[in-house]
Amino acid sequence: MDEQLLGLLGFARRARMLFTGMEAVRRAIARRQAALVLVSRDLGRDNSKKIKFIAQSNNLPLYIISDETDWRGKTGLFGYKIIAVKKGPLAEGFKKKL
Repeated sequence: MDEQLLGLLGFARRARMLFTGMEAVRRAIARRQAALVLVSRDLGRDNSKKIKFIAQSNNLPLYIISDETDWRGKTGLFGYKIIAVKKGPLAEGFKKKL
């Protein structure tokens, strides 16, 4: 994952513009608060299928990115493999970088 994207992810976390974990992401999508979904490459097959179906059903872009170990120290997102970015200008910045 490139440094600019990691920087954006860290900034979004500090600005509380992220939903992290399967349940929070599912709720954000259901409430139409999510603009895009980021999924770690090492997410389990069942959860991967579930989140892909949910994102596609709601016409949300889903990006598979490098494994969650890249997200750690620089972003403070320990242990999360599914992340949604809230709608808004920050999400548009993510889309440009991805």
